[in-house]
Amino acid sequence: TVSAGVGQSLKITTSTANARSSTPLQANLLDARGNAKPAVDVVWTIDGTYAGIGSPQWVPTELGDVHLQARLNQMEDNRMVDVIAGAPHEFLFAEDLQIRSGESIYLEVRLLDQNGFEMNHTEAGYKTWTAENGTMSPVGRFSATYPGVWNLTVAAGNITGAATIRVVPADASLSQITVISDDGVYIAGQAYELVTIR
Repeated sequence: TVSAGVGQSLKITTSTANARSSTPLQANLLDARGNAKPAVDVVWTIDGTYAGIGSPQWVPTELGDVHLQARLNQMEDNRMVDVIAGAPHEFLFAEDLQIRSGESIYLEVRLLDQNGFEMNHTEAGYKTWTAENGTMSPVGRFSATYPGVWNLTVAAGNITGAATIRVVPADASLSQITVISDDGVYIAGQAYELVTIR
């Protein structure tokens, strides 16, 4: 059995962490030829604050870069660790969506983890869009047809989001003029009421 030799340097192996999720802090001892074995009794600090000895569990509270420092005897290693959002949980639409009939709008959604931290919306995978009324393109462009308040949904696997959009009538335009009394014959000199349909 060949095992790693006497540790000559220390290397932090923890590279990423999820916000508000438990992450073990781990480091390896490297011998003179770069062979690794788990380090024990390592003293940890996070952004300069003592965090424990050995392989303590760390629960970051915010997104961003965090400075980890590991020390063992005279050896030391430093590493910037990226704290990212957790697993995708839900899509969130913008509020108070409104559009005129006959127009279209590109719908933007935010992707959140279960703690409300935002991530790139592409991390959920391919999205499918549906609209109660009107049409949706595969990239999320909604084209309004009839006025009303309509439901919209987006899904990627088991990650979903829902919203409503208010479609208001477009500016009126004159389309036709008709006579109210639908007679087959009209008499000269007789008054008939006209109506415009817009």
